[in-house]
Amino acid sequence: KISGFLPYVSNSTTQTTISLVRDSTTLQTVVIPVTTWRAAGGAGDANYPFPLNMLVYDAPTAGSHTYSIQASVSSGTATFVATSTSSIIVGIEEV
Repeated sequence: KISGFLPYVSNSTTQTTISLVRDSTTLQTVVIPVTTWRAAGGAGDANYPFPLNMLVYDAPTAGSHTYSIQASVSSGTATFVATSTSSIIVGIEEV
């Protein structure tokens, strides 16, 4: 079970595409609209108090793998903010 958490994403120009990735394989994609958006405890606009939680069950081949959260935008700059109390997290759990 692979999970990801993002406390804050901001892009005032265009939508931001967030992906949970194993090596070079995209496992899940979420599109954040043009806005400032944050989780409780993060910096930013209090009108968007919900975190982005991603969850996918993966069955990779044997061996080592690298998991990451990746972002892309068609223009502008996506901003991620994390703090000691509101971190960006990728969790891996064998089930």
